[in-house]
Amino acid sequence: MRHVCALSLVCLATVAAPSRAQVRPYHALVTSALSGPDRTGLFDADLVTGLIRPIDGVWPSRHLAPLAVRVTPAGDAVWLALDDQGSTRLVRLDLQGARVIAETLLGTLDGQLVADFVVLGSDVIAVVGGAAGGVVRFPTVAGGGAPAQVADLPFATAITAARFAGGVDVVQSPPPLSLEEPRLARVDLDSGAIAQSIELTGLGGASATGVQNVPTAVLRHLITLDNGRLVEVVFYQTFVVHDVTPAGLAADPVSIGPDAFGFEPVVLGGAAAPVLRSLDFFAGPPFTTRILAGPLPGAPVDFQVTDPALAEVQAFGAGCGGASPMRIGSQGGRPFPGNAAFAIDVVDGAPAQPIVLALGASDLTFGVLPLPLALPGGGCPLLVAPDVQLATIADANGAADVPVPVPLLRSLRGGVFYAQWLQPSSRSLATSDGLDWSIGL
Repeated sequence: MRHVCALSLVCLATVAAPSRAQVRPYHALVTSALSGPDRTGLFDADLVTGLIRPIDGVWPSRHLAPLAVRVTPAGDAVWLALDDQGSTRLVRLDLQGARVIAETLLGTLDGQLVADFVVLGSDVIAVVGGAAGGVVRFPTVAGGGAPAQVADLPFATAITAARFAGGVDVVQSPPPLSLEEPRLARVDLDSGAIAQSIELTGLGGASATGVQNVPTAVLRHLITLDNGRLVEVVFYQTFVVHDVTPAGLAADPVSIGPDAFGFEPVVLGGAAAPVLRSLDFFAGPPFTTRILAGPLPGAPVDFQVTDPALAEVQAFGAGCGGASPMRIGSQGGRPFPGNAAFAIDVVDGAPAQPIVLALGASDLTFGVLPLPLALPGGGCPLLVAPDVQLATIADANGAADVPVPVPLLRSLRGGVFYAQWLQPSSRSLATSDGLDWSIGL
């Protein structure tokens, strides 16, 4: 017999008190242009608490203004593009905690790099603006060679990774006097060929400041403009451009990128509104926004979410009681938002007997009681808060499972939940080990 509770996580999110709900921490690295002798500021933004912390340290190129920033895949350094009197200097800054401890020059490039980086393998892919601009590949490893222009794309102003491997999508924003419309171009990095280029009409002479490829069933991009608007480019049978500017969007959005869960884009405002805002993409249009962190010092230029929340499942503790200790597990893949197949199972229970799955928002307390808590009838430990209990019957082998579909709910993303099986008998209460699982990518 299988118990199905399609709304179990909704119930859990409702029953668990907000003060007890746990969320995996995640952060964004932001670079801002500052006044004074040190022109570049680096800041850690806590996207759960909203707090801003400066990244300290003295490094040689700090007197130059920032253009773009990305965190290395290992997370122990950043790649930073700087404006060196009209040319671009790319440096690597090694970090120790919240402090820069070393700078390494990776290369220089004629022309000013604009918009975001795209990191592919050991290379940084970026765009250079102006009439002679285009897509540029920066090797970031020692001996990787000089930066090279991959494709000529005049007046490129924004870049994002394409859906196909080895490609990028670039927005071209010609000056208004050229009488040319902006375009969204897809570039094959291996050949340098322009695989596709579409005209973006109705932008009113505005220039793109950022572009984000949105992971939906149809091709979809969100583009921030220097006039404070947000447009959506969607491909149905043809490409359609919609104005989807939400109330409260920064007056001067300077960058857009993915959030920690891959679903809600994050928009960075410039000097007029120096905050990070989450865009509730699945609630609109019209979209809504909420402030994640800020205000930031100076004039923010670029950012990257540094530690995306991952969908993880991990057992902890130990089973207790019964002929052999029960063991908890999961099936149906990782608990990412929208995964209808996720389930929690158990083996080594008493055959053909009732068994209860306890789901909770904490492994530290249940009400005013600290966990773990010794249960009556043998003293086996209760490891999780039983905010929701789901009963079923173990099969002839002592196994059971309860489907726990993960709804596509914004409120659950990044949430950490706990589970444990309990099985009563005439004289005792046996328990399994616990399960710690978080909702994310």
